[in-house]
Order: sequence, then structure tokens, then C-alpha cells
Amino acid sequence: MSTEARRVRRPRLGRWSRAVEGALNVVAFTESGRMHRVRVSRRLLVTAGLLVAVLLIGSTTSVLRLFREQVDLARMTYLEQENKSLTALLEGQAEQLSRLKLEVARLKEFEQKVLGSSAQRLLSQILLGGSNGCLVGPFLHQAPLQPESCSLEQAAYGIGWQRPNS
Repeated sequence: MSTEARRVRRPRLGRWSRAVEGALNVVAFTESGRMHRVRVSRRLLVTAGLLVAVLLIGSTTSVLRLFREQVDLARMTYLEQENKSLTALLEGQAEQLSRLKLEVARLKEFEQKVLGSSAQRLLSQILLGGSNGCLVGPFLHQAPLQPESCSLEQAAYGIGWQRPNS
């Protein structure tokens, strides 16, 4: 390289290139009192400092990620346990709902049977008419009637119903 090229190149590098030029003398003493002198290049020191900074930033980032992953793992474990308990609760409620639906269906059947038998009683009372006291009881707020093993056919003919003796 010519001298002109060096002159042109040096001003371009500026302060940073001048800051890393040269060397530092490191003096170390041992326990016995001997002195050791070591000459270390500034470029080597700057490179080592940058390397240490990059490694420090990288290890800090890794530790923070590890901490976040541990927190996320703990959250996930908690959420999985909560999910299992909620699933069990939901299954229990679904089972209870199905039992309630069956009970409602049974009650509707029972209601239909009761309404059917009540309709038969009402029909028998209407067929018998009010002449022999069949429409007493809750209908006319008099003394209730007492059936004596009365079937629908017997009720249609007016047999089996009597007024209570009072």
C-alpha cells in the first residue's frame, strides 16, 4: 500500500480506530514479590469486552426465558387441574340434568295418569248426575263421597257411591 492510501484510509476510520490502537502494559506481582509485565493490545481488550457483553446479554436473556417458561409451565399445570375439575363438575351436572329430565318425564306420565283418572271420576260424576249426591264434596263444598271399590262401569250405572253417614 502506498503512503497516500494510508493517509486516505486513516481519516475514514476516525476516533474508533485510534482508540483501539496501541497496547496497555499490565503489571502483576506474585506472592514472592516478583513482578510480571504483560503487554495487551487494546483491540484485544475491546474485542474481549464486546464478547463478554454479548455473552452477558445472551445469558441474561436465556435466564429470563427459562423463568418465563417455568411460570408458564406452572400456569399450564394449574389450568389443566382446573380444567379437569371443571370437566368433572360439568359431567356431574350433565348426569344430574339427565336424571332430572327422566324425573320430569316420569312426572308427566304420572300427571297424564292422574288427569286421566280424574277425568274418569269427573265423567262418572257427570254421568251419574247430581240426583243421588254424586256431585258433592269439593264441587259443592258438602261432605265428600266415599267410593266402595267402584269401577267406571258401576259408576256409569250409579252403583258404588254413597253419601257418608253423618
